[in-house]
Amino acid sequence: MALGTRRERKTGTECVNLTTFTFTYRLPGVFSWDTGRFVHAASSFEEDDIVIVLVSDPLGHLLYSAIGSATGTITGVGEGGN
Repeated sequence: MALGTRRERKTGTECVNLTTFTFTYRLPGVFSWDTGRFVHAASSFEEDDIVIVLVSDPLGHLLYSAIGSATGTITGVGEGGN
């Protein structure tokens, strides 16, 4: 996450397949910024991702591959700030 941003997740759906070690999820959320030209910017988004665990160990460390997309709108860019 970039400096000066806040990301808030709302309710969504998640699915874990322990046979294939695949996680899929769809999560809506909001972004808001508090610095620079983004000081008054805000957005809502929906994120769709698939995460595949490639390697794991008994301590819970993971190496994974992820692919996904986020769609939404941003308003208020350039409306002030330093």
